[in-house]
Amino acid sequence: MYNICMKIEEAYNKIKKFSTLNTEHEHINNKGSMGHVLEKALGLNLNSNLMDFEDGELKTFHYNERNEVKEDFRITSRWNLDEIKMKLEQLLVVGANLNNQIEFMKIVRPLENIFFLEQLEIEVPFIIEKGPMNCSQADTNVFIAKTQGRGGGAPKERSLYISRPWAHALFHGVYPKRARKGKHLVAEFELSLK
Repeated sequence: MYNICMKIEEAYNKIKKFSTLNTEHEHINNKGSMGHVLEKALGLNLNSNLMDFEDGELKTFHYNERNEVKEDFRITSRWNLDEIKMKLEQLLVVGANLNNQIEFMKIVRPLENIFFLEQLEIEVPFIIEKGPMNCSQADTNVFIAKTQGRGGGAPKERSLYISRPWAHALFHGVYPKRARKGKHLVAEFELSLK
């Protein structure tokens, strides 16, 4: 169905050889520049297929000055629960510091964590039913609908994100100390790690 010919483990082993990513000349509308550079380096087709690899997705993020995930973590702009679950089954996550030096790389399976699975099954159907454009980020705790696109009068669409502190917790197993988004769920999250 998709023109994908690389498995996530193969991509992981190739990316291990990189230390710094040059994103200076990358200007992409629907992807982060770091993800675009990695897709090109891996020889992936730069398209909007549902999945980047035969068995997973490539996702990137930057750290802030406190060494926490800097921004909300974009998942998809497709609002179909089955497709969202497919995207979240297996992620190759690459994190870089503010100088684009790779500091984190891990294959993450969010739906194997009962906390993230339960939150997905509560929050995403709620967003879909209410309508992504009708949801505020205050309506949900972990998974959020957030406007993606340029400012001004450009057309807007909502994408599904994992909120910044919960993305950090997913990747590092620790909810950031200064974060507030969904903080009342931290004890439940910590139980899911045992």
